Amino acid sequence: MAMPRKLKIVPSKICCGLVTFLLHWFVRCASMPPVANQETAVQNKILAALSGFATLFRNNVGAYKADSGQWVRYGVCNPGGSDVLGWRSVVIRPNMVGQRVAIFVAIEVKAPGSHTDPKRLAAQEHFIQVVADAGGLAGFARSTEDAMDIIAC
Repeated sequence: MAMPRKLKIVPSKICCGLVTFLLHWFVRCASMPPVANQETAVQNKILAALSGFATLFRNNVGAYKADSGQWVRYGVCNPGGSDVLGWRSVVIRPNMVGQRVAIFVAIEVKAPGSHTDPKRLAAQEHFIQVVADAGGLAGFARSTEDAMDIIAC
């Protein structure tokens, strides 16, 4: 059996090769879109921008087929539940001075220029209207500015 050849390790060549690899990797990563889904990108910006003004959570809504073959829906108020749910705490005036109450918040996030299936859109509009009619803060947002307008009291 032949003995393996000893490799001569040259530190400067290894460092140069590693640096070159890392530079190529960083350039490739920087040119990749940070989030594949535009709606998710808008949603993440909204959650970050409103974090100091309201307590908000992402509401994953969807369905999957269970092993039994039955479809199982998940998420709050499916179909129609908004992408972002939570509350905004406000001080009530005259008869409840100083007390805080939570106002329900529902934000349906849409990517700029996106289109939604009419049946799903109708369910989302209905949910937004029910929340607003009950005194909550609700609406559609395509940007952080839209979301801020929704939660402004």
